[in-house]
Amino acid sequence: MFEQAGPILVCCPRMDWEWGDLVGFGAKGCQRSTSQSVNIFTVLPQASGRVIAGMSEIRFCPWCGEEIEIRRLK
Repeated sequence: MFEQAGPILVCCPRMDWEWGDLVGFGAKGCQRSTSQSVNIFTVLPQASGRVIAGMSEIRFCPWCGEEIEIRRLK
């Protein structure tokens, strides 16, 4: 399992604004995740009325283009 160990450093004001809502580490709402990536979160409505939470790994900031570097602590 992986978890955010401290405060994040962001590359631009927009990334800071969207962090935790549209963009975040691992899976949204999961403090400990098996995902080691920074992801964009999506919501996929289904015909049944339910929604499926989705996530897509990103390696560069969608707003300023800066490469995303994840530092891992052991």
